[in-house]
Amino acid sequence: MNFLLIIVCLAILGSLLVSSCAQACTTIIIGRKRTDNSGILHAHIEDMGIKAAGKLWFSESEKRWEPYVNVPYVMVKQPSEAIAYWASGNSTGNGLGVSEQKLAYDDVLVGFNANGVALSCNWCYSREKNELQTGIRRYAMRQLLLEQASTARKGVELIGGWIDKYGQADWGGLSFQLSDDSEAWVVDTTSHQWVARKVRENEVACVANRFTIGDDFDICSKNLILHAKENGWYNGESKFNFAEVYSLPERRKVRYDYEREERVKTLLSSDKLTINNVLQAMEDRYEGTNLFKLPDNNQEVWEAESAKKNIPRPICTNLAQSFFAVSHSNLQHDDVFFIGLGTPGYSGVVPVFRNSTNVDEHFFSNREGVSSAWDMFKKIQMHTDADFMKLAELEKKKWFDFNSQTVANAEKLAVISADLRLRREYTLERSKEIIVAAEESL
Repeated sequence: MNFLLIIVCLAILGSLLVSSCAQACTTIIIGRKRTDNSGILHAHIEDMGIKAAGKLWFSESEKRWEPYVNVPYVMVKQPSEAIAYWASGNSTGNGLGVSEQKLAYDDVLVGFNANGVALSCNWCYSREKNELQTGIRRYAMRQLLLEQASTARKGVELIGGWIDKYGQADWGGLSFQLSDDSEAWVVDTTSHQWVARKVRENEVACVANRFTIGDDFDICSKNLILHAKENGWYNGESKFNFAEVYSLPERRKVRYDYEREERVKTLLSSDKLTINNVLQAMEDRYEGTNLFKLPDNNQEVWEAESAKKNIPRPICTNLAQSFFAVSHSNLQHDDVFFIGLGTPGYSGVVPVFRNSTNVDEHFFSNREGVSSAWDMFKKIQMHTDADFMKLAELEKKKWFDFNSQTVANAEKLAVISADLRLRREYTLERSKEIIVAAEESL
């Protein structure tokens, strides 16, 4: 084995060792019969590690002259025009998924496109073999979805088609969540199989880091059950349950996941839920319960650490790179995508409309002399958590009040007849005001 090959193998092995204990994202989807404005709510915390610096950017719609695009690690058919979208993803640092290697279609984590399709994704654990650098990589799939999905249902079909044709590379278990004005979907995937379930209108759904689709899926891959039988995972004697059959057995029911999911459902048990309810739930660390532990800036609560030290994994931790909560439209208003960088509770959310195109450069620039918004909010989080009992309540209240005003103003502007220019201006102006507020907190 030559030296270069050894280096490559070690890099892949290192990636897998990090991945084996590092999945931590949390997603919440609320059906329209459970929201105060009869619109779907979709929220997500992207946990990438305390050094994984995030950024926010806009990608314009553009003509595509070639019928196929080269993404890691395949050539994928593309439409003649890519949809405009907003995304959050990796910037700099040493967190999960951050690498010195810069590849095309390799940095989108979450996003929202001009057709109103919102996207999030959680790592899960499948018993199916991981296909290293064979098939379509998760980062590529996420960006392609934002560029191509005209609806949430179309996004489901795209995911299924790509996995059927190419397989999924590098990680054998992922859960995608897609939503739009009409409906929301959860898509649980392995290297070669997938199932999809539409979120019910009266449901509060939560996805941590395990498959949540059981026997109630709506569509699936063609050979889903046959593949399980051939591998000895399912004998056909009981009703087929995807999560039970395809999950890595030791990962099916772990505290790290189900306690978060149950906590979300407890906090969001009201009949008519709002964006503010969701933002508050995303700040939760089990305050007021026997599971509460003081945060520790020197500790990343990944699963291995959580189990070893018996530290319950709350919804909110110092692992968060970004978070969002999107309010999809009803008959009265257009969609608004509220996205923040850093830890929920300690940062301001930027209101992004379908036609928003610009945000303050602190949120995306790597230009020398321009502070990163993520870095500012990380400093606020580190300082506050270092003296949590004294500072956290005041800091959280400050940002909750700030974000509540953002939500109220954005929803007024989101009335269908509102001036599009005012919406764009509000996105830019409010992002600047967030930076000013952050500087005051530092």
